[in-house]
Amino acid sequence: MNQKEIQLNITSDLTQNAVKSLMKMNDAVTYVDDSNRDATFNQIIKEAYYYATQVELDFKDIDKQIQDALLVLLLEAKLAYDRFCKGCEDAEVKRLLTFTNYCANEQLMSLKK
Repeated sequence: MNQKEIQLNITSDLTQNAVKSLMKMNDAVTYVDDSNRDATFNQIIKEAYYYATQVELDFKDIDKQIQDALLVLLLEAKLAYDRFCKGCEDAEVKRLLTFTNYCANEQLMSLKK
């Protein structure tokens, strides 16, 4: 999903950067395999995790249409960090990450329509 394809109506620069970072993470997780997990991939995951855990997003600054997708993206960022940066091999984390990635992709595609 290319974030440039979705028009975001967000007033705050911080929130805009957070949403773009989370969407970039979603793309990276969608197309990851063991052969393309490199330092750039890890940095994308860490940046999204930072926005998910260290930045308080003001939902008043976020278009109502993207709020549901953003909630799933925030959860996906946490799971991706646990899976790829912490090395968690737990089957439940892997399944939840796959599920949140799928849900986020579906919600983001619905925003394109």
